[in-house]
Amino acid sequence: AKINLSLKVLNQRPDGYHELRTVLQTISLADTIEVEFRPGRRTAVEVSGTVEIPDNLIERAVRLVLEATCTAGHASFHLRKRIPIGAGLGGGSSDAAAVLLALPVLAG
Repeated sequence: AKINLSLKVLNQRPDGYHELRTVLQTISLADTIEVEFRPGRRTAVEVSGTVEIPDNLIERAVRLVLEATCTAGHASFHLRKRIPIGAGLGGGSSDAAAVLLALPVLAG
């Protein structure tokens, strides 16, 4: 997880978004993800865990990785959620990043 120590909203860009200047600090709070992948003819994604998360970023990341690598199979994830959902601590993003790193290795 991370916390924002400083956040400054700067100039508006031509696309309507604003430039940001932030100072972030990691903290010793983390989720745990167990990952299993078995090649197969069809893609199936299963995410289980300590809480039900609507529009789970893990599942979205899995589908994008498998599509980008033209890989099919059964991807199973067990998430032990310790970072509070929606608290702005980066839990969902870091969980998705872990999947983006782990799944291509497991899928070969």
